Amino acid sequence: MRWTGRPGQGGRAGRGGSMTSGRQRRGARGAAGPRRATPARRTVWGTLAGCALAVLGGLVLAGCARASEGREGSRVGGPVLYVANARDGTLTRIDTADGRVLGPPVPAGAAPSQLAVGFSGEVLVQPVTAGRGAAPLTHVGRTADGGRARPLPLEPGARSALLAGGGRYAAVAYRAAAAPATESDGRCRVVRVELARGHPGPARDVCAGRDSVVGLAASGDGALIYVALWRRPGAAQPCDGATGSRVVALSADTGAPVATAPLDGVPGPLLLAPGPGGLGDRLYASEALPGPDVAVPGWPPEACAAASYGDAFEGARAWRVWGLDATTLAPEGEHAVPSPPRALAATPDGGAAFVLAGRATLLRLAPAGGPAVPFATLPDAAFGLAATDRRVFTLDVFGDRVWSLDRTHGRGLRTIPTGRSPLGLALADAGRP
Repeated sequence: MRWTGRPGQGGRAGRGGSMTSGRQRRGARGAAGPRRATPARRTVWGTLAGCALAVLGGLVLAGCARASEGREGSRVGGPVLYVANARDGTLTRIDTADGRVLGPPVPAGAAPSQLAVGFSGEVLVQPVTAGRGAAPLTHVGRTADGGRARPLPLEPGARSALLAGGGRYAAVAYRAAAAPATESDGRCRVVRVELARGHPGPARDVCAGRDSVVGLAASGDGALIYVALWRRPGAAQPCDGATGSRVVALSADTGAPVATAPLDGVPGPLLLAPGPGGLGDRLYASEALPGPDVAVPGWPPEACAAASYGDAFEGARAWRVWGLDATTLAPEGEHAVPSPPRALAATPDGGAAFVLAGRATLLRLAPAGGPAVPFATLPDAAFGLAATDRRVFTLDVFGDRVWSLDRTHGRGLRTIPTGRSPLGLALADAGRP
């Protein structure tokens, strides 16, 4: 990583590429795991694999909610965890203090996946799109009986949307439709959404050409939006060389770059969280370091110029997670990770950060950097990650439940039932309205 923190350094024009084709092929065939890949499981995992890397950049939110009233008026003892049930089209709300499900499921539109939760329990939902096609967002306004869902369309032709944030604002990144004659010049855009009313602001262009937004994070106050931009290698470029991929901090009001952190490899999920000791914020940015060829296990090597984003990320020779100053993007720590990082989470006090690596391994990141250390091995493939002061949560998609572990030792595995095919989770934000 080469850090450049001067304001005004933004992305250069380039073209984005497919992020999903290789992952969808492998997902359709199934993958080895603790449980046998039945046809139903292969179908679900194909959906997950098709959007996992991009989705996880947006749906991992670390935070803490103030105690609030449940539907029946009982006091909630801890932060509320929201879970998106893709097959049911609902949200499950869970009191993280005791694992209690709060009230009945809340309607959330078709196939909900990524979530951003507002101060008063309103939720912005991005449905599953498997990385292609246009699908409107859903805004779930809070009502006496749980919530009311309404569509919140992006511009016509918008696709491959990512969602991040919580509290007062969320951010949405997407690819805009291009004219048929200039399809290769399709643009990436970011829009800020006021969560209380579900009101989107103006869209800002953030990249074009060979660039794609593959990771997204946003501050709850809406001041800054962070994008991870992947630049597809050109035909003559080596796989293991820098191509111009980078992490950029943007002013949410103007879309202007505030700071840039160039990357040597392929960017992955982002997470904005409190820094160690609760001093300031830290941006966690994952990165894959490709070798001479893209070599996904179980598949022949593939030329990097022809590889999808998912193949480039998973077929790398090594992975790492950076800890960056949230204002300047100056490096504050580097963590080696043995498998592809799929999700990130941190505790509200900033004292612990976690990464879901591969299908079922949870690792812990030390505040000052160094290799990620084992935290827990889950019974089956997991999806998404969130953390409170006391617990770490992830999704058992095939078991229709949440796994909950002790934050300190990774033990005490508990299960909490959800709806069918939980694909997204987010904690309610702790900030003040």
